[in-house]
Amino acid sequence: MITNHFVITLSYLLLTFLPTMSFGTPFSILMLLLALWHVVLVIKNKPGVKNALLNLIAIVGMLITGFSVGAKNTVELFVALMLLACQLKVLQATTSRQWQQIYVLNFFTIPSVFLFSQSLYVALIVLILLGINLTFMLQVQHRVSLAFAGKFTLSKVLLSMSLSILLLIFMPKLPAFWQMPGPTLAKTGLTEDVDPFNIVELVKSDELAFRALFNDETQPQVNTPLYWRAIIHDRFDGTQWRMSNLQNVASNLTPNSLQSPYKIIAEASNLPWLYALDFAMSPTKSVNYNYFGTLYRTIRLPQLSNIRYSLLTYANKHNYPAGNIDYIPRCRNS
Repeated sequence: MITNHFVITLSYLLLTFLPTMSFGTPFSILMLLLALWHVVLVIKNKPGVKNALLNLIAIVGMLITGFSVGAKNTVELFVALMLLACQLKVLQATTSRQWQQIYVLNFFTIPSVFLFSQSLYVALIVLILLGINLTFMLQVQHRVSLAFAGKFTLSKVLLSMSLSILLLIFMPKLPAFWQMPGPTLAKTGLTEDVDPFNIVELVKSDELAFRALFNDETQPQVNTPLYWRAIIHDRFDGTQWRMSNLQNVASNLTPNSLQSPYKIIAEASNLPWLYALDFAMSPTKSVNYNYFGTLYRTIRLPQLSNIRYSLLTYANKHNYPAGNIDYIPRCRNS
């Protein structure tokens, strides 16, 4: 059983220090210290840690984990807390029933690596760790030797792999019934290249692109759709209009004092370009404005996060070269 204890603790350390996992230095140091503490307890043949002390360590550990990983990285935070809980459970375990619970938890904790990477070497590491975990579980549950449990696990894994290869070769390829969740992309937004022959595609989507909030004084008194500016395309290569090289170059401008500010709530987008009426500038810290009077965000937002910013209009004093076109975003009135 001593070998089992060492291997399980080392497996948690391996998952913590995998290059694909980014838990931060404080969490890694915490897991290393807990692993060394467990090794010392096993060598000295001491019983499990008392619950009162474990509860205190769990509270401190959660604070360190939250500080190291960050509250915005919810997936990394969830996996880190699972690893911390498993390591604390190992420190507590003294009976066969408690070790069986640990082995069951490992079948959920170890495959969580696939949330960060689905590469071949990660798959091999997960397969080996799950095989070792199953071997230890059979040894504890059925009270058999480690050698017998290892041979049984290896034979079943090889049989499963053989059947999987045969099914992959001889069975028709069907759509996946279940797959790992990938990053969700924004459904609305902008494109940096515009094909004149496919411009009709821009009006096919009725997804909300942004919301405009006006005061009574700034509400445009027009009955026609408003002209919203976002990206300037000033280069045509014979096939497509390309975005201007000055699109993300900041500019110092003076607002028109006669115009009242208005606000925009833009939906999630993978690109930094934002929407505005006429020639605009923004007092919002995370938003900058360029030579063309269009806006872009200066920070990277979490996926599926919208951005709210204020706008001011200024007088157009620039003379743009002929051929410039503004990009009309896909949007609907709201």
